[in-house]
Order: sequence, then structure tokens, then C-alpha cells
Amino acid sequence: MDRVGIAFVGTGSIADYHLAGLNAVSRADVAVVVGRDPAKAAAVASRHGVRGSSVDLAATLARADIRAVVVATPDDTHEAIAVA
Repeated sequence: MDRVGIAFVGTGSIADYHLAGLNAVSRADVAVVVGRDPAKAAAVASRHGVRGSSVDLAATLARADIRAVVVATPDDTHEAIAVA
């Protein structure tokens, strides 16, 4: 089966928990961590072996390799990210 390219949105305290879980899924390929702070997004990505990081959600969502998105941001931001 093909691996599923995933964009992970969020760099807060819950990010480590969810990314560790995704790393245990053989078909999950977390391609990019998206956050508001470029240094923090890069640090979270590096900590979990994710190749990329970004602060540009729209550009990330436009990538052909992204087939799923995990939203791990504060609750009041979920709707806007999900709609995007």
C-alpha cells in the first residue's frame, strides 16, 4: 500500500504526542509540520524526523504530496484550518 502524505498543523504541547503516534503508523508519511513560528516548526519537525516545516498553510495544502491534514492547534482555530 502507498504511504499517505500528511501535513501536521500545530507545534504546541500536543504535537509531540500526535507525531509520536503517527511515526508508529507504517503508511503515515508526515511530510511537513506547519506552525506560526518558523524556528519552532523546524524544531518540532526535526525532533520527529519530519523532512519539512512551514509557516505557509495555503502553500502546504496546495502540495501534490499532501493527502491528509492533522489539525493539532487550539480548538478555536480548527474551523478555519479545516475549511482551508
